[in-house]
Amino acid sequence: MTFIPPRIALGHHKTSGKIELLRYATKYNIIGGFSKLLKYFINNYKNQYSEIITYADLKWSDYKNNVYEKNGFTCDHISAPGYSYYDQHTFKQYSRYSFRKQALKTKFPAIYDEKLTEFQIMDKTKYLRIWDCGNAVYKLKI
Repeated sequence: MTFIPPRIALGHHKTSGKIELLRYATKYNIIGGFSKLLKYFINNYKNQYSEIITYADLKWSDYKNNVYEKNGFTCDHISAPGYSYYDQHTFKQYSRYSFRKQALKTKFPAIYDEKLTEFQIMDKTKYLRIWDCGNAVYKLKI
């Protein structure tokens, strides 16, 4: 179980009293493992944080029947779908952050136009936009 300060890119402020549960992974299915680690974190850091936030990728997660709901988290909202880019010639998928408009100026100088949006520029390339299912955003008051 890994915790980080909330990511500013997701609209959070580091001074908010929140902490983000970034990852939970196990090699084996350990019954009660998540709840034991969460309880340990809360008991040892409750004076530093007032809320834990986390995200569940809806491609893989059931937003009503999951480890978060079973451990007291509430679903705050469902985020809008995000996207990535897929190179249909090399069969590789890339984060959208690699293709922000400022980066496109150097990646595609022949087709870059300041008047066009990122989507409009990328639509002129060999890359396809792939949409995901969004995320369920969970919160737990400590």
